[in-house]
Amino acid sequence: MNNTEKILEKIKVILNKEQRSTGEIYDMLRFEPSISSSWTKENGDKVYRYSKRLGFYAPTMNQLGNLVRRVATKQGLNGNKQQLWEIKEEYKNAMDREIPAQ
Repeated sequence: MNNTEKILEKIKVILNKEQRSTGEIYDMLRFEPSISSSWTKENGDKVYRYSKRLGFYAPTMNQLGNLVRRVATKQGLNGNKQQLWEIKEEYKNAMDREIPAQ
């Protein structure tokens, strides 16, 4: 899986909950901490170790706009004149679809 596919998968996850602006998507991609490792303690609690996102390339705003077009549709502008995006029907979770999967 190359970097573009990874970014598209993250965009699908971000937009699956609600529609967002380009700036919000950019911030979520850029500043989300990555999990470098996780393990389970003896009492059953899950422990996560967060680290910097080494090697992850966050796209610029122009690149992000071109990538988002693949998986989302434009819904208008927000107050900051940024484009609002909503995920396309074919990429929604099966439980959230209005049209049943075939």
